[in-house]
Amino acid sequence: MEYKEATQAACWVLLPNLGGLAGLYLIKTRHDDVVKRCQLVRNFPGSTGQVMLWVAFNSAMGYAAYLVFRSGGGLQGPARPALAVFAAGLGYNWAWPPLFYSKQKFALAMVDMNLLCGTVALLAHFYLPIDERAAKIMVPCMAWTLAMATFNCRVWRWSRRRPSE
Repeated sequence: MEYKEATQAACWVLLPNLGGLAGLYLIKTRHDDVVKRCQLVRNFPGSTGQVMLWVAFNSAMGYAAYLVFRSGGGLQGPARPALAVFAAGLGYNWAWPPLFYSKQKFALAMVDMNLLCGTVALLAHFYLPIDERAAKIMVPCMAWTLAMATFNCRVWRWSRRRPSE
């Protein structure tokens, strides 16, 4: 891999994580409060595990987008619709932590997470004819978004039954 390609790949991998870092900054004051109140989901990674899995998810999404960008002729080629869906997915991805942790709008966060699940599935569909590896990378991403949607749904249902503390 040449220097230019390596730099492009690194930028595509880092791009989704920049929003994640901004999200961590926005939620840092409320995160622990929500985690303490929502310790109802067993067999789910703690805060550190979630951060590590989000970084892996974001990096995988970015690398898959890079593969499609490279194989699909950039923003002017057949990859253009797929990369537009990727951009929408970034928006949903970046909106979830502030909705869930900072604002504690669990129902709205659940809608956002379900949109992200659909976006990841759509990305796999768009990526397949352009780059098969990119489509395969989206499979574990789909598993992670489904796990987070389940977590979000359980927290939302739990919060509706409990009075605010």
